[in-house]
Amino acid sequence: MKYFEEFKRAMKLANFLALGVLFGTGVLPWLMEKDKTVANVLFLQSLLRIVSVYAGAVALIFIAEVIRTKAREKKGVTKYKKK
Repeated sequence: MKYFEEFKRAMKLANFLALGVLFGTGVLPWLMEKDKTVANVLFLQSLLRIVSVYAGAVALIFIAEVIRTKAREKKGVTKYKKK
């Protein structure tokens, strides 16, 4: 439970990234496609890209948040400012 706050922040940022990838990798063209067999293959490929980018983004953002928290602890700052 030590890194729960960092994980929550990483998930929030990665959700926005995943939405951008969702519309950027071909899901919208797939929705307008008429040939369903080719569209299904394209959809599965784009879904695989989304999942892999999402997992990578969560991992990278989580690592960055942990490093940021450790740096803040060294300085003596224990709480984040409320926005």
